[in-house]
Amino acid sequence: MSHERGPAAPRGEATPPTPEHRILNRVKRHFLEWADRYVEMRVRAIEK
Repeated sequence: MSHERGPAAPRGEATPPTPEHRILNRVKRHFLEWADRYVEMRVRAIEK
């Protein structure tokens, strides 16, 4: 999270994201975007 700080991070700066953190963010973003894409796909299928 943006409020987490590592022991080596300068004061006020967030720790650099770990590979796991980056993957989790990508998965979250995928699921958020997936819902919109799914609805668009279903609407297009119904319109045909």
